[in-house]
Amino acid sequence: MSAGSYEQILVVGDHLPAAGTWGADRRVLQLLFDVRALVPGTRLVYAATEAAPDDHWHAWSVPAGVEVVAPPIEWPEWLAGERFNFSLVVLTGPASSRRLLEPLRSAQPQALVLGLLSPLAPLVAGDERRFDHPEERAGARCAAELRKARDDALLARLDGILCAGDGERARVAALAGAIPSFAYPTGVERDDHPPFARRTGIVSWGRFGAEPGDPDEAATLLGEAVLRPVLGVLAPGVELALHLEHAPSGLTAYDARPHELPNRLRKAAVLVVAREFGAPTEADALVAAAADAGTPVVALRGSVSDGSPAILAVDAADLARGAAALATDPATWDGATARLDAWSAARTRAHALDALGQALVAAGIAARPGASPLPLPPATAGTSTGPRTTQQQVQSLGFAERRPTVPAYARADIPQDQLWPHLHYAAWYEAHPLGATTKADLARQASTLPATPLVSIVMPVYNTDPEVLEAAVASVLDQTYPFWELCAVDDASTDEYTVAALADLATRDRRIKVDRLAENAGIVGASNAALAMAAGDFIALLDHDDVLVPEALFEVVNLLNEEPDLDFVYSDEDKLDPDDRRTTPFFKPSWSPHLHLGVNYVTHFAVYRRSLLDRLGGFRAGFDGSQDYDLSLRATEVARRVGHVAKPIYGWRMVPGSAAVAHDAKPYALDAARRALGEALQRRGTPGRIERGLVPGTWRPRYDVVGNPLVSILIPTRNGRRMLEHCIDSINEYTTYRNYELVVVDNGSDDPETLDYLQGLKGRVVRYPYRFNYARQMNMAVDEAHGDHVLFLNNDMEVITPGWLEAMVEVAQHSQVGAVGARLVLPSGRPQHEGVFIGFGGGSAGNADFGDYFGLGRMIRDATAVTAACMLMRLEAFHRVGGFDERLRVAFNDVDLCLRLRQRGYQIVYTPYAELYHAESASRGKLHPEEDEAFFVQRWGPPGAFRDPFYNPNLDPVRPFRLRR
Repeated sequence: MSAGSYEQILVVGDHLPAAGTWGADRRVLQLLFDVRALVPGTRLVYAATEAAPDDHWHAWSVPAGVEVVAPPIEWPEWLAGERFNFSLVVLTGPASSRRLLEPLRSAQPQALVLGLLSPLAPLVAGDERRFDHPEERAGARCAAELRKARDDALLARLDGILCAGDGERARVAALAGAIPSFAYPTGVERDDHPPFARRTGIVSWGRFGAEPGDPDEAATLLGEAVLRPVLGVLAPGVELALHLEHAPSGLTAYDARPHELPNRLRKAAVLVVAREFGAPTEADALVAAAADAGTPVVALRGSVSDGSPAILAVDAADLARGAAALATDPATWDGATARLDAWSAARTRAHALDALGQALVAAGIAARPGASPLPLPPATAGTSTGPRTTQQQVQSLGFAERRPTVPAYARADIPQDQLWPHLHYAAWYEAHPLGATTKADLARQASTLPATPLVSIVMPVYNTDPEVLEAAVASVLDQTYPFWELCAVDDASTDEYTVAALADLATRDRRIKVDRLAENAGIVGASNAALAMAAGDFIALLDHDDVLVPEALFEVVNLLNEEPDLDFVYSDEDKLDPDDRRTTPFFKPSWSPHLHLGVNYVTHFAVYRRSLLDRLGGFRAGFDGSQDYDLSLRATEVARRVGHVAKPIYGWRMVPGSAAVAHDAKPYALDAARRALGEALQRRGTPGRIERGLVPGTWRPRYDVVGNPLVSILIPTRNGRRMLEHCIDSINEYTTYRNYELVVVDNGSDDPETLDYLQGLKGRVVRYPYRFNYARQMNMAVDEAHGDHVLFLNNDMEVITPGWLEAMVEVAQHSQVGAVGARLVLPSGRPQHEGVFIGFGGGSAGNADFGDYFGLGRMIRDATAVTAACMLMRLEAFHRVGGFDERLRVAFNDVDLCLRLRQRGYQIVYTPYAELYHAESASRGKLHPEEDEAFFVQRWGPPGAFRDPFYNPNLDPVRPFRLRR
């Protein structure tokens, strides 16, 4: 092998970092670009242990010359094929370091193996000052000592550390002994910051939320609502730049170019972090970047971590005044920058390329002096669909869902407290009719919408009862939005009355197009023929025997105006009984891709962007009866965003032989649905099979488990031998997935029987003899675990279903999934947990019991949170969000963790196929410290501030699954 083949560099991380992000991801990116700048001709490989479908990775990795390796690649085989190839290996993630260090040592014994300190391991003692209770401080020290022992064991197997400047180098010397260190800085240099006189404008930072109520969405709304009008009075002429990470294409007034943010910070007089609620992880990193740029910061309380001297913490009412003072008063600005200098003094560091060059020289790779770091690549600029007012843009931020136009206020003569969505729905519906005045008003609003696309309603017809067909067409003619056309195709009906009725309807309005097939082609053939007639920019699907409410098209088009990048829109629905009475409303969740893989819950009224359907080729032959399901599966795989009109604007007629009456009315349709799902798994690269679901007419995707990942089952306990033994015995007896380990965290047990049982336990025991702190105990257990997945399990659980662990692993293994929760039932058999809703029951959060509400409790589906009484996570996801927040000692720590996962873009999934008994609070009682809820409310807002996207706004949060008053 030639000497040149050794000059290859491998960087290993937990996941593919995204361009334009801050914190650890940005540091890894800068490392890659600096390496490429120093040694441009050397092969540079980034290997991630977590698969990622991030298309934007290729936008910078390919032109920058970084070779990306990630699952589904098998690491043992890949490492064997790369044996002896790399001169330098840099480990940048805690999970990947623990998993791949030994295989790397074996395959690359000649390589210099370094760790990137900050992302790899904190090496910082626990902050005891934030805990008032003496035992809490002692517990924090205990956890820090265990983490240090773990870090020491890892560091002892490394050849050196890449660290951020002299401050981290000193910590390495103090905590890791004589391990060589190479000072590797992050962020921008502090050598040429413009003085106040050359600073202009204010940068307000936010991050676009994929869901309504996202904390960063609220930050941007607040920045727009508070900053702009007040600055116009206090600081006229000061430029306000609203910077949104990942802004959608329709928000033309916002800058969505993350790579320009460092330059903006160097020029700005102040950075505003106007986050109203939410976890402050990314805001903390942004503040550090502002300190590097010499830019003072003004923020709301709760926007960033407590105790930072760089922050001028203010209330919302004072936010704009504080920003104006920093932007216009040199003395205030000088004082703030002085605090920044004191805060960031420890971050002073040597020049990046010189420091990194030391490591490259030590690895035997010649460094090229004088090279400059490559800039981060530009983000793909979104295209605008046309000018929109600032108010329109702000109102639409993050909302892919349309609230009901008319609130459902209760009528005095209707006993609303007794109403459920299935019962007395007709009376509820009549309590807030559209009314002639409102209808006329909607018609006027429709004529003034900025965008008024033509909507083509596609309707296949075959032997339809003329009266039913008349009602369907009449509901189209009654639409308040006028820009539509109805494309009806008769599939060679044999009923002469149907043919005559359809011909008569075509004469009523020039917007009605009718065609007749010479031969029966089935619903797919007739639907594609209707598509061929359509001239609209959007296509809406309407069955020949169903009806629309008058505002249906207006609601959809209004949502498309608010969210111009939506490619697919669905709505709530109800049914019409034989007497034309409205019944059985289905108030659906926001877009839930996992639920969609179990049942076609979007059904009708479905509206597609025409260009998307052209790309897909319309309906596919062979899927008659489930042709719309197959279409929606294919469409949502490539759609930019999916929208939901949270209002029953579509009525599904209950006629004999219809799926609205019986799910198995059309057996051929069930077969087609199964085949459509099977092909969807193949297209998505997720090998598996489709089985019947727990609810008739639903399905269960069974994903093949890739490899044989080790699952660490982490159980907290104190005394109560019988309960713990019963839990562990059920695991050992019923678990068919055999690759697991047990880690028990003993919180100061003093019962001799329990101590004797723990002594003989086939597993590891972590001792924590301090005040109960679930979050810290579980963080410690993760540090001691060896698994690829970690399962948090209460000691008062009993396994019911033998395949429970496989059911969780097969879902959790996917890179987009952050956590998976189980179905928990009380000893009485009543469901105790079928997911967690924010604001449920009128409180901050609550476990859901769906009852019989459309079987949602018995289907795999997306959730905002799940309980950690039984929750499975991949180790990479746990580390990426920093684990449990130890300030949430008893309650809400699991909900907070799930919300932080969703902030990072992860999905939270509930599966009913992992079922366990849960004797809730049997071990500790119903502990619910007030300080825990106060902290949770401070971070995520009071009940109602964070609207759960998976709980329909028409349903009452205080009275679960009842109609909102």
